[in-house]
Amino acid sequence: MAGGILQRTLTGLLILVLEHEAHVAAELEHAFNSAGAHAWVIGSLQRAIDLVKPGGWSAVVVDGDAREAGRMDLFGLLRERNIPFVVHSYDPITEGEFAQVPHVRKPVPPSKIVQVIEEMLHPGVHAHLP
Repeated sequence: MAGGILQRTLTGLLILVLEHEAHVAAELEHAFNSAGAHAWVIGSLQRAIDLVKPGGWSAVVVDGDAREAGRMDLFGLLRERNIPFVVHSYDPITEGEFAQVPHVRKPVPPSKIVQVIEEMLHPGVHAHLP
């Protein structure tokens, strides 16, 4: 049943996934595409910033374990553009204004990340699920 819900609520949405671990990136790409979204998976923070600048993204998943300089710049740009995002990492972000950003702790099934994005975009969609 959950597959049908995802198909209905993510169809046609454009999801950017910044992920440095190749196997995790491939799993997330497959999960979002299976849910009807169009997932773009990249491994470069600078490329993510360049892609986010013009807008058009439905949501973004950020590998929070990438401690590259500029990570907070990406968060700020996402917030400025009103693009929902979730951090997917082993440790939550505890620094500054982004400490309250939605966080999903690794490792989790890719379907959990899809569900979190789905709930961000369509609040209450999973209210009837156990």
